[in-house]
Formats: sequence, C-alpha cells, structure tokens
Amino acid sequence: MWASKQRGMTLPEILIVLILLAGTFSLVGPLTVESLAKRQHRFEQLQLGSDLRFFQSQAKWKNKSLELTFSGKQLIVKETLGKPIEVKKFDELNFTKQTLRINASGLASSCELALTTTNSKIKVLEELCITKSESADSP
Repeated sequence: MWASKQRGMTLPEILIVLILLAGTFSLVGPLTVESLAKRQHRFEQLQLGSDLRFFQSQAKWKNKSLELTFSGKQLIVKETLGKPIEVKKFDELNFTKQTLRINASGLASSCELALTTTNSKIKVLEELCITKSESADSP
C-alpha cells in the first residue's frame, strides 16, 4: 500500500479560501471607505476651526477687518475691499456662497456656516461670534 503524504492544498480548498476572503472584503471594504470619508470630513472641520482662530488673531494683530468668502469647496480670505490674501481649498467640505466678516477686534459677524452636501450648518467657534446682545450693547 502506498502511504499518502499530501503536501500543500488542493484546488477546491484554495478556491473555498479565496471565496471566504472575497466575501469578507466585500463586507468590510465599504465600511472602511465610509469611515475614511467621515474622518476626512471631521479633519477638515477641525482644520477650518484652526484657520478661523488664526484669521481672528491676524485681524486683531493687524487691527484690520477680514472678509472670508465661502463658495463651493474654497475659502477666500481678504482684507475688506482688498485683494485676496489667501485661498484655501477643501476636499470634503462644500459651502453655500456666504461671507463671514471678522472685525478688527477679532469677532465674527455670524456663528454658523452652511454646508451644501449635508444640508447642515457648522457652528463657528463661540468665542469668535458677535451675539445680538453684544452688538446691542455697543455704542
């Protein structure tokens, strides 16, 4: 009698393993891509907050008002009635056309920015906002 010393795997065994791997990847792949898109969206929101704080400090330091125009996937920063200082582009964030003004004291004219893709609004940092009570108290 011949002793069967099998080395390796047979073709059906390899096919079954490949089918199981393909099924697993088809379930996990879309979740990973969606997770990466959400993470990129969140990163851009955090980056926007950081940029707004920077523009706030820049307005205070220069003692000049800044005008931030959001349109589509870009942000254009300029001094009031001046040429653009900076243009930023975003991959995930998509804005409706709107303008945010930061006065020479570093306070913003609005507390929210509208997004078009998610039909939602991002809260601008509260310390940047001019509230109605503050503007009423101003002479």
